[in-house]
Amino acid sequence: DLYLKAVVDAVHGRADDARRREVFASLRRDAGLAPLAPRLAHFFAGEAAAVRTRPLASLEHLAAAVAAVCANPRGGAAMHLHQLAPVALTLVVAKTLGDDGPSGDHWSVRVAAARAVAGICAEFGDRYESLLPRVAETLRGALDDAKRPPQTKYGALVGFCALGKRSLEAHAAGALLDGLAADFAAAADAAAPPGET
Repeated sequence: DLYLKAVVDAVHGRADDARRREVFASLRRDAGLAPLAPRLAHFFAGEAAAVRTRPLASLEHLAAAVAAVCANPRGGAAMHLHQLAPVALTLVVAKTLGDDGPSGDHWSVRVAAARAVAGICAEFGDRYESLLPRVAETLRGALDDAKRPPQTKYGALVGFCALGKRSLEAHAAGALLDGLAADFAAAADAAAPPGET
């Protein structure tokens, strides 16, 4: 329980920077983490469900904590990927992140979460063949949906960039070109004299 409290405090920003780094380093390397993995996954999932009401700093810490647990080869994350991967993906493509208002730096949260997603795919993609295609499908859906806001599309693009050049080229390049073509067509229509569109 003390260990879990230390993780909660680190994610919620109640620990100083040195203590938070120590806790996250422990999540990355401690061999005895596996028995706590279900509770950690549950806590992380609960935090992701409340992304609109959490400070952005806490969400960035959440992305780092998920990445750390998934990077621990003896941490028991494999049994909880069904909870951990969606947490990171939510932080990448959520419409709204944090309660810091529109001026908050949700961009860096999305970048940190995209790195966590890429780490999860690198660590577990060979063992779970459907992992990368499912992640790519989620990111591509965010790029292709015209109703999604720019911050979601940015998150999806950053997600593909974090996954690497091949994923970016295979899944995002076409969507980006289609989006640019639509934007240029709309701009041309708007700039054309009346009756010439």
